[in-house]
Amino acid sequence: MTWLTIRFRKICQLTELVQCCRKSSHWLRYFPPLAMRDMTAMGCGIDWRRTFITTDVNQYYDSFVQWQFRTLKKQGRVYRDKRRVP
Repeated sequence: MTWLTIRFRKICQLTELVQCCRKSSHWLRYFPPLAMRDMTAMGCGIDWRRTFITTDVNQYYDSFVQWQFRTLKKQGRVYRDKRRVP
């Protein structure tokens, strides 16, 4: 296998990846499992049975989550701390 063949294959793979990433459905299938894996690895105790995606694809839940955060912020239950947590 020549370097040109290897380079061509890599370009084809990259082109396929870019084409997939243009579709929002790809993002919605690809990233949630990664987020679940990472949060579990950080030790977060999350009940994964009650998860849903909040994007403009599902406007009902997206609107609910935005309303909930605004409500909690008005009540002083959600705030930004002065320092970053590592």
